[in-house]
Amino acid sequence: MTRKPIPQLVHHRPSGRARVRLNGRDFYLGPWGSPEAQEAYDRTIAEYLSHGRTIPAERREADLTISELILAFWEHAKAYYRSEGEVKHELGRIRDALRPLRRLYGSTLAREFGPKRFRALREHVVSKGNWSLRTLNDQMARVKRAFRWATEEELIPPSVYQAAGCQGDPEG
Repeated sequence: MTRKPIPQLVHHRPSGRARVRLNGRDFYLGPWGSPEAQEAYDRTIAEYLSHGRTIPAERREADLTISELILAFWEHAKAYYRSEGEVKHELGRIRDALRPLRRLYGSTLAREFGPKRFRALREHVVSKGNWSLRTLNDQMARVKRAFRWATEEELIPPSVYQAAGCQGDPEG
């Protein structure tokens, strides 16, 4: 019987962090070459192997960063917002909506995103003055949609979506 190799720790050059890919999902473990990253890698691999080469549910929710959430949602959106092979305009709007979120909070753990950070994101975008009020509201609804999708996919706990003030919003 052939055993699958243990996923290796690699250097994610754009972020300068250590990364391991388990079941198609990237886990960022700290600065490349640091003892913290090695410790996090050892712990992550031990948990992965002890759970039969699956990612424990608590790890799926606990360690997801905003950048990882955005990337997962982006992959979903690229497939979802396509009609007969043609990309819909909504995909570009989603990209524009998520860009400020990634810039401000990309390395933040998704579970730490709450109403104060959502308000700060909104105020940051308002201060740039690039969007009309209607566009701003539509773009914030797209951000909320990403969090709703991540909740439905069980990538983040429902409390994150609820705490950010997204529940009950018909758009988000």
